[in-house]
Amino acid sequence: MRHRRRWAGAILVPAGALVLAMVEPAGSASAAHVRTRIEPGTAAATASVLGITPGVSGLTLSATIGESSAAFQHTETQAKSGTLDLGSLGLVLATSQFCGRPELSSDEQPHPITADSETGPRHATRGTKGLGHESVAVDTDPESAVATTTTIDQQLPGLVWVRGRSRASVRYVDGVAQVATSTVTEDVTLLGGKVRFEGMHWTAKRTSGTSTTRSTDFSFGRVTIGGVPMSAPDSAPETTISLINKVLAPLGLSAVQPVRSTNQHSGSVAIGPFTLRFSGSALERSILKPTVNNVIAVETLLKKIGRPGSNCADVRQLIDNLDDNIGSLGNIVLEIAAGAGSLDLQFGGVAAAAQNAPNFLNPFGQGGVPPPIGGGPATSAGTGSRLPSASPPGTTAVSGGEPTGATPAVAAAAQRCVSTSPSRAHSCWHGLATVASTGALAVGVALLVADVAVTRRRRTNASPANPRSAASE
Repeated sequence: MRHRRRWAGAILVPAGALVLAMVEPAGSASAAHVRTRIEPGTAAATASVLGITPGVSGLTLSATIGESSAAFQHTETQAKSGTLDLGSLGLVLATSQFCGRPELSSDEQPHPITADSETGPRHATRGTKGLGHESVAVDTDPESAVATTTTIDQQLPGLVWVRGRSRASVRYVDGVAQVATSTVTEDVTLLGGKVRFEGMHWTAKRTSGTSTTRSTDFSFGRVTIGGVPMSAPDSAPETTISLINKVLAPLGLSAVQPVRSTNQHSGSVAIGPFTLRFSGSALERSILKPTVNNVIAVETLLKKIGRPGSNCADVRQLIDNLDDNIGSLGNIVLEIAAGAGSLDLQFGGVAAAAQNAPNFLNPFGQGGVPPPIGGGPATSAGTGSRLPSASPPGTTAVSGGEPTGATPAVAAAAQRCVSTSPSRAHSCWHGLATVASTGALAVGVALLVADVAVTRRRRTNASPANPRSAASE
């Protein structure tokens, strides 16, 4: 018993001291990470009411109506609102020549209004005659940006009528998170009232910080087909699309429901547009095919008569200019109707992205892990870099169904427990190792003291002054 007690004490004392010496500094380091502050990272949101995309033989032109976007990167914030953006179509018009001048120069084209915390105004509004209303605002304390675009009635006679509103916003919740939200609400009428959507709605939201959330939502609103309202069109979207396509098919039209997507790398979520595609019906193709051939023959004849040049006082040069511009545009329309191309009308569509600021304390760590309070270098503003896109390439698409990802609530305080374990295990320092090592050290010391006391007593009892004890031993 005496030897066991001695060996136990001899083991517990150095073991407890060693554990206390090694674990306590690690506990202090972990305690420094318990309180973390989420510094401004990046957030971006985009939303649009209507996109028009004609395409023939691999050539695609595009224009957007009612677009809103907002973003911030560290301390720089931006917002943009545009009732009409001619996009690639505007580029073609600006570079195509008619009698020595652009068909529609860049200066003559409509431009969105913008706000930038670094280089431009921070608030702006504008009403665009016949198109709608634009509004933008940005701030840096804390970082936030918002853009809102409202469109007046837009229509292609006999085909489509649309009116809507888009809104994109980003904000930094001081020390807690960055939040990006985009929404679109609009009314759409097709084929003079044969199909109606009232209150179509898109929403995308992304939060990154003390907790990460993402959500997407789409609703057809109130749907009327042939004057008869549909009941619960959102409960079975495939059925709704099928019924709509039965009405549209005779005119060569088809509807495609919005597609949800997410990108784990960039931290973005999106819901694509409700697309109305026109590629010509069988009847239209059979009727217009000869017409297209005749147009091509006329163009060939005009090419022979015309002469290249920019002096439209010369009749032959005027013919060549008219042929290059009006004839080509007419060809696109006829070829789409004849089935050689397509015209997409894209209603709605939203995207949102948010990411934490990178952690510069650990060069081998994961980006987006916030540094502890009072530690690490300050994050640079990055004013020379481009603000992030809310819908980057490489997304994973999911048609219909529930929004991707969980949606926990954002924490109310900028505190969380972060493990310092290399494996990033989900555990935190609570002082338990300190208590255990101190206890082991105390028990070891007690055993050694007890062993010394017992040894002294036995030696005293075994001395010549105590013959009885000596005899008994």
